[in-house]
Amino acid sequence: MAPGALAGLAAAMATGPFSCVDTPKKRYQQLLSRTTQPALHAAHSERLEAIMADMSRLTLYHQPQELDLARQRDERAREMAAVASAMAEAARRIPDVLDEVRMGGEHRELFVGLADTLHDQARQLERLATGRQIMEMEAMLHEINRTCAACHQAFRVLPVVTTRSSS
Repeated sequence: MAPGALAGLAAAMATGPFSCVDTPKKRYQQLLSRTTQPALHAAHSERLEAIMADMSRLTLYHQPQELDLARQRDERAREMAAVASAMAEAARRIPDVLDEVRMGGEHRELFVGLADTLHDQARQLERLATGRQIMEMEAMLHEINRTCAACHQAFRVLPVVTTRSSS
């Protein structure tokens, strides 16, 4: 990340519509509290897309050949740990969408299993990043991408949304 980028981000957060005590997690929770149940998966999808974009940015981040390379690697690893933690939290909430869709037992088990796998992989990535295990982080990112692709292939279109009558 460019040296001034964090300062710019901090300034934008301090003066933007979510200033002061708002955090990305708090804004996400507020978004979910205002989201109707059928739109819950869309809110999770948007959150996961943002997290995956952060992961991609951090993965593709090319570090300059400077004297403070170790400090930059540590910063990148700390950022990756934070993003991985956010991914794990988001993955834990993926099965919530099942409350509003019709899905048979076998499909439901697969869906929940893939979400659990993603959660576990994200927590493992967080541990690897905390331990600055760069090579292992890259391998885990590939595993996470495979899990996401498998879920998207199996469940690109979720079954019909149920309607709840107020009788």
